[in-house]
Amino acid sequence: MINFTQLRKLLIKGSNLPAYNEKFKKIGLNKSFLANLSDGDLLSYFTRIDPINKEELRQFPENFLAQVDDIVYRGVTSGTTSEAFIYFRDSQWNQQRKIGLKNFLNWWNIDDNLPIMNINSRLFPLRENDYSLIGIIDNFFWQSLKISTEKPVILRGFPSRLCEVAIFANKNIKISSIKAIICTGEHLFPHQKKLLEDTFSAPIINEYGSQECGVYGFSCPLCSNIHIDEKRCFVEVKNKVLIVTDLYSDIMPLIRYKNGDLAEIESDNFCPNGSINLKFLGRIEEEIISIKNYPIIPEISYYRTFFSTNKNQKIIGYLTTKVNEKDNMESIIKIKLTDILDQKDVIKYQKFSYPEDFYQANIINSESLLSETIKLNYHENYLEQLSEILKSRRWIFYSLPRNLYQLVNNNYIAKNIDSSKQLRQDKLFLFLNVLMNNHKADFEEQTIKIFSEYQNKQKLYLIYLDLLIIALFLEQKELWIHLKNIKIKEQIILDSLSYRLLLTSISQAISSARTKKESLLITKLTPLLPLFISDLDFCQINNLNCLPSILVHWSILLGCLTDDTIINSAFFRRPLVLEKREIKIKNKNNINNKSNHLSELSLEELKELGIEMVLFNLKINPSIFLDRIQLKLSKNKSQEISKKLGFIPFMRYLAKSFLVRGDRKKAYYCLLMSQDISLMQDDFESISKVYNFKQKIM
Repeated sequence: MINFTQLRKLLIKGSNLPAYNEKFKKIGLNKSFLANLSDGDLLSYFTRIDPINKEELRQFPENFLAQVDDIVYRGVTSGTTSEAFIYFRDSQWNQQRKIGLKNFLNWWNIDDNLPIMNINSRLFPLRENDYSLIGIIDNFFWQSLKISTEKPVILRGFPSRLCEVAIFANKNIKISSIKAIICTGEHLFPHQKKLLEDTFSAPIINEYGSQECGVYGFSCPLCSNIHIDEKRCFVEVKNKVLIVTDLYSDIMPLIRYKNGDLAEIESDNFCPNGSINLKFLGRIEEEIISIKNYPIIPEISYYRTFFSTNKNQKIIGYLTTKVNEKDNMESIIKIKLTDILDQKDVIKYQKFSYPEDFYQANIINSESLLSETIKLNYHENYLEQLSEILKSRRWIFYSLPRNLYQLVNNNYIAKNIDSSKQLRQDKLFLFLNVLMNNHKADFEEQTIKIFSEYQNKQKLYLIYLDLLIIALFLEQKELWIHLKNIKIKEQIILDSLSYRLLLTSISQAISSARTKKESLLITKLTPLLPLFISDLDFCQINNLNCLPSILVHWSILLGCLTDDTIINSAFFRRPLVLEKREIKIKNKNNINNKSNHLSELSLEELKELGIEMVLFNLKINPSIFLDRIQLKLSKNKSQEISKKLGFIPFMRYLAKSFLVRGDRKKAYYCLLMSQDISLMQDDFESISKVYNFKQKIM
């Protein structure tokens, strides 16, 4: 069933965009005409619009920008075959995407409590309980996978990556805990499906989607076909080329978009789960590459190129039907591929007996790896293992597996305060409870107990910052009463775990404040976390012991702290610029307008002016403001605005100003610099790219 209401809305929005002007004019479409068409005529005109392709998106993304309001999602295309493209989506798109995914998962009895672990690919966690594990398949990989499979879990990833895991899974993880396998991102070959089924004895689910549109196809447990989410996307096939229209892509409309896939569809199915079936045939780029570059080698029945994660070698793996030992297969392949392969690469040729054996090639030192893994028991070494997980950028999570959280709490005993191991355990205990949103009374009792233990031993400075963060941003009032009059004489310590606790706590405080909508700062500025991180620069000027006063400043802005005796306390005195900011926001007025003297302002003053500009609707030429920031940053040897977190929150405000003026290029440029900052996204793109390679079948 076509969602005509959403289709009409999308076409009207597209009629105002440079990307579609000529395409619409060509068939006589305009805004007023679209509003009065019947559903039948609307569909007729729609199918006559010339499709767009990836090249148009990548060359002129600003021409697709329709609005900059309500942006909640920033996506990046995979870029595995060509240059990546950054796009933006609003809350309605994100909500519809989640609803569609939930419906698909419900077919397979996968609810929100059953976590999905994304394996070794560029797949971000989709739901609160999901994880992503990226990087080489080494001892850390197996230990992390072992932890996640202590309880029931779903594995999701590229079929080729999942097959690598399957080769050694029987000896490493609890197979019975794997409740389903979701294959995505690549064509699932019969030999891959058989290997996964034989290994895990679990349903193999085929997922279909794209970075730009999200997941909009899922295999059905009733008929085994891939059904399309017809409420979200309208799909067509012309000459085997798939054309997709994302009906909720309001920020950057995608109308009749050739996403690069080859497919077949049929609409005569009577399955209760869906009326449209899709069969994925491959990628256009891969077909072109295969036709132009990779020759048929009669002596070889199947060959594949991939990179070894162990020695950074390019491997040419092959199967041969020849049994004559005199035939030198490597020489034959070298001759056939001489003009294609980059001779600078270190190339290794490897013969395989079965297609499944290909997936062993990327496993590092398999035998020694297995023996090393078997010796380790994370129940005995959970502190070390958990520390590695928390500081690693390879395990991406919203919340850790609950069995790990329970393990720490069950083993937590406050003793041996002087030991570094006990300090680490205390810090882990505090961080995990904050991460898991445990705001129960027993947690507050435990934090007060930790405070008393360290104070009695005169070691409070070691954990003072962690406790202060929790007291302020989780609003533990009794703990705050104990801490507020404590004057720390020693140097405050901010280690990596305290920093993660800090960002996690303030992120939760920001989310909580947004639901209340009481603070002017909350209602006007998005995102806020970069602004907070940039305020930490004051610590470089005033030493690290300035940090408690900065925390108090932010707890005031977020409405967590209202104690005037503390706000005016000399011990928590903020840097002058922060005190002025508090006054302006409290009084809701701009008391020092310097907008006419931009050239005289420092970077810090420009940042404060940016806050005033958003909060009090100051009329400042966006081009002049942007140019002034760039000039100041260039003198400070910074390459771009995005390197200076303090200016990120104002970029969406500037984007809107530029869009109103009709300057879509600068509006899109500002959006690129407006990305939200979070612990999860830190370096994920750059790290995952290394392991995002997909199978190339010749």
